[in-house]
Amino acid sequence: MLHSSGRNIDTLCVSPGVSIWQAVEALDHGCCKTVFVVDREHKLLGLVADPDIRQALLQGQNFDAPVRTIMNKEPLTLPVGVTEAAAHRFIMQHKRDAVPVLNEAGKLVDVMTLAALIEPPVFENEII
Repeated sequence: MLHSSGRNIDTLCVSPGVSIWQAVEALDHGCCKTVFVVDREHKLLGLVADPDIRQALLQGQNFDAPVRTIMNKEPLTLPVGVTEAAAHRFIMQHKRDAVPVLNEAGKLVDVMTLAALIEPPVFENEII
């Protein structure tokens, strides 16, 4: 499954039982400073962003513990069908780098990122 920037959304997802270290690795390889914690059906359970990792570190959290122990269980989300303009306003208003887009069943289907919303479009053909 691809998200709005064209990346595979699965690379941004972890299961709730992975270690915090594994979530940090996923954050390091991701594009939006956020990993999404999902179940087997891709239902969003929570998310972990850079500030969550910093807080866990400052609190002396064991990084071998499951990521579910530090995830935000009530993240801000957007519905399927949201316009790019509305997503941009929402992201700016709430000062987020990325916001998950969920379908009616609560499944993660896209991720709106500030970077993708403000990047100029790339065209396949050259403009002369």
